[in-house]
Amino acid sequence: MSDLATWVDEQVARALEVGSACDPLGGPQATREWDALMREHGVAPLTPDERKKHRDEGPKRRGGAPPIEVRLVVQSIHDRAHAAWHKMDIDDEERRMSRRLSTLVEDAMRDYLARVAPPAPTTASIFANARATTPNYGGSVNAGMNQMKCTSCGAPRKTDGDALVCVYCGGTLR
Repeated sequence: MSDLATWVDEQVARALEVGSACDPLGGPQATREWDALMREHGVAPLTPDERKKHRDEGPKRRGGAPPIEVRLVVQSIHDRAHAAWHKMDIDDEERRMSRRLSTLVEDAMRDYLARVAPPAPTTASIFANARATTPNYGGSVNAGMNQMKCTSCGAPRKTDGDALVCVYCGGTLR
């Protein structure tokens, strides 16, 4: 494996590990480590109020950094690797690296969201969980007609404009 591929794998693994270990609202040492890792990759952390909003209104999770922060760090790793890759002579190893980079961000986000997702509901509570976690947009009978779902974290969002990006993890809305 090339040095670049090794660097990408190590950096993504580190981002997922440190991000999933931190407190969602900031404070303890693990969060300071996450904030330092974000700055290392040129990403500004969310404010404490933004982190609280993401924790309270976003998809439920056991803990960890806000998914949008994780996505921004992985995207930064991707962008740095992609820029370095373009300067290389192309051979089979670089082609494999290109394929890896094409799905890096989405693959890393799926892994991260699986790490911080709450335990799956039992069949006894599945309907109560669905009622408790489904947003009601306006309370009308047709309120659910204009909803989209994030392809990464599953967060439902009302389609109230042209924004097709999830505000919680940066994934694509469909």
